[in-house]
Amino acid sequence: MDNKRKGLIGETAVVMKLLENGWNAVNLNVSIPNYKGADIVCMKDDGSTCMVQVKTACGENPNFVTGFVSDNKGNIEGLEKKIVGPWVFVQMLGEGIGATYRFYVLSRLEVLSLINDSNRWYMNEAYHRKELSNKTMVGLPLAWIRGDGYCPESKTYKAYKSVITSNPENRWEKIWE
Repeated sequence: MDNKRKGLIGETAVVMKLLENGWNAVNLNVSIPNYKGADIVCMKDDGSTCMVQVKTACGENPNFVTGFVSDNKGNIEGLEKKIVGPWVFVQMLGEGIGATYRFYVLSRLEVLSLINDSNRWYMNEAYHRKELSNKTMVGLPLAWIRGDGYCPESKTYKAYKSVITSNPENRWEKIWE
């Protein structure tokens, strides 16, 4: 399945969940392809709105591509401005009619913290480098999103322990944090 189709399926599944929670939701990508910083606008009856980013990946232990690139010193330019709201990570299990989905909801601050912390670990603990030779795409393994330890300590690096402290599966209230 191509990435655009997979992304649209994940976004559609999240819109359905937001509607089930009693909120109005519109997929921005339907009218503005690849809208910057958000995929969905979510609205409460009181008029408050929230911009939601959706990331979709397949499999039992997927790695979610964030769309951000770390420079050769481990910096991600403009990260705080580019993350405008909460993120929902959609884990697709299977394909077609029989596919199932798991939803992991992180607040904006949790996403910022996880990306910054894991990237810092990658640069300073995993590789002990002051600079990388190339720019690096930033990914988040599902285990880090769930708050599990992911990389056990080895002779070459310290273990990474996620800054996420509780499993965010189906934590839809985080949309409004």
